[in-house]
Amino acid sequence: MYIWDFGIIDEMYKPDQIIAHIDALTPVQRKAHAWMTGTLDVVYPFAYGSFFIGMAKRHFIKHGNWLAIPSVLVIPFDLFEGLTQIILLNGNYSVVGLKQIFTPVKLGLFSIGLAIALAAIIITIYRFISGRKT
Repeated sequence: MYIWDFGIIDEMYKPDQIIAHIDALTPVQRKAHAWMTGTLDVVYPFAYGSFFIGMAKRHFIKHGNWLAIPSVLVIPFDLFEGLTQIILLNGNYSVVGLKQIFTPVKLGLFSIGLAIALAAIIITIYRFISGRKT
């Protein structure tokens, strides 16, 4: 992003904003963004999703499976969003409506998973400080 001087469309979900942003990119910037989305953005959801799932299951023994559900679901939503981004960056704007759905769902599920992971960290620190077993 910094080498080719462009902003990413990962958190954008309004069709007009997405299209305007893509139209403002140069062909080199579009290609770089598409390659970044097709490589790094494929690995990233598995990394943070696995971390969030592990935190939920490890630190909330009784309800961990249920608390991990948003983090399990965010992975496919993030991957589908990435696929729509690649299609958009290659000039096919017919899928912009899918991004309008995938992005807010992805952001919501990510936020829930992050909140659960942060709660697990806070609980773990509290238990450590108070001498309780984790």
